[in-house]
Amino acid sequence: MMRAKLKRQGILIRITGIYRVPYHLRKLNEEAYTPQVISIGPFHRDNARLQTMQDLKEEYSKRFWQRVAAENRANVRTIVNEETMKQIREFYGECIWLSDDTLPMFPGVLSVLQLTFEFFKDFNVQNISHVNSDVKILHFTDLFRTFLLPQSLWPSSPRLPQRGNKKVKLLYSAAVLQDAGVKFRVGSDEYTTEALIRNIMALVQICYIRHGYVTDYFCMLDFLTNITKDMDLLCDSGIVDNYLGDNNAATSIINNLHKNILWVGLSTEYCKLCESLNAFYKDPRHIWKAIPKRDYFSTPWRTAITVAVAILFVLTFIQTVCSILQVLQAQKLL
Repeated sequence: MMRAKLKRQGILIRITGIYRVPYHLRKLNEEAYTPQVISIGPFHRDNARLQTMQDLKEEYSKRFWQRVAAENRANVRTIVNEETMKQIREFYGECIWLSDDTLPMFPGVLSVLQLTFEFFKDFNVQNISHVNSDVKILHFTDLFRTFLLPQSLWPSSPRLPQRGNKKVKLLYSAAVLQDAGVKFRVGSDEYTTEALIRNIMALVQICYIRHGYVTDYFCMLDFLTNITKDMDLLCDSGIVDNYLGDNNAATSIINNLHKNILWVGLSTEYCKLCESLNAFYKDPRHIWKAIPKRDYFSTPWRTAITVAVAILFVLTFIQTVCSILQVLQAQKLL
């Protein structure tokens, strides 16, 4: 009802499409939200740094649409007609002042979707098919977001984890939890560069605030990473692949990902995990069990030394007992 009322008043509210990243997120890392080589779409078209690629982009675009037209046995103008151009313009979160001849890529052509899935196949860790009717892709960033989510977390899934306003926090970092006996193992999810992560999280803030599972993931990673020692542990466990070569820098990146991000509470699964880990650490029995393993058996070298010391202690004890027995026996003979 509110949407209809605003529309009657000439105010159009869109919850899907392509938007500029809000200033409060962009200011944290301007470069992460700015194309480095080529501009796709109108938002960064006037960036002087990207102009050297403009002619090459237009030539490649022309050849691509020639192939699309040939494969679909249609004229390019039939594919990208006045109606589709209107849809393209409405897809953006603000008015586009370019002429129709300068934004020809329309994502509704099957060949484009096939090509996109093929080009980004290394990111498709869930092996999603482009013909899957449940997959609704808005644009490239949304494609990456979909690639990263298991099918059980797609909006169309009948069993989405419940979400609420319950704000549970993990109170202990990775190294602290390990000292208490928690074991870390590598999961099946894969994530990539800071720039991509930030753009996906910005998209979630605008379009998927109630399904912020990517945000949840990095919120948990932030809980686990307080100091460089925590990042050392996550890297050594294979959970994080740090291509920066500096775990201190990686720690800083993780800790800054959630700045200015609206947090509406974790999914119930993460809430339960946080509560379980907090309770586990507070149980003193786990600490006492973990101390010997940490101090004496954490590495093969320490284990060897501990075993050697234990054997030496036993032999010394036996020798001492034997000596005492010999003295007692001698006293009896006297």
